[in-house]
Amino acid sequence: MNELPILGMPLDSSAKHAQLARLRQTIGPFLSSSISEAAPISCRVQGVESSLENLPHLVSNNARILVYFENYDYAVNSTWGEFVAFVEAREPWQDYDVCVLPADGDWCVAITHNDRVSIVHDGNAPNNSFNTDALKRAG
Repeated sequence: MNELPILGMPLDSSAKHAQLARLRQTIGPFLSSSISEAAPISCRVQGVESSLENLPHLVSNNARILVYFENYDYAVNSTWGEFVAFVEAREPWQDYDVCVLPADGDWCVAITHNDRVSIVHDGNAPNNSFNTDALKRAG
């Protein structure tokens, strides 16, 4: 497989498994049952469809996030601003299946290798970190 993505601070195996459990808890209700479990998580997420152009406006740049690159089984802690810059600077042949989760874990942005962006969020939960206006525009 290609080199690991260069972004943020990599998580060790124990921290990665704990964070993946949190990710699965957040997105579990939003996973399509009609898509095989063999498909990447980001491809199975059924949420509000968005676009890469909306990414910079969804969350404040300094928000702390977990980024999970499923096709590399690689997780890093980063900031939203660093992640957006990473996505914008990647080369056309760099395909990633990515799930992004904030520190509080109440939303997820899933991006597929085809650049499909899907956002899941509990709209009834108070959430000061997520730009719900941008979410409404995306949907």
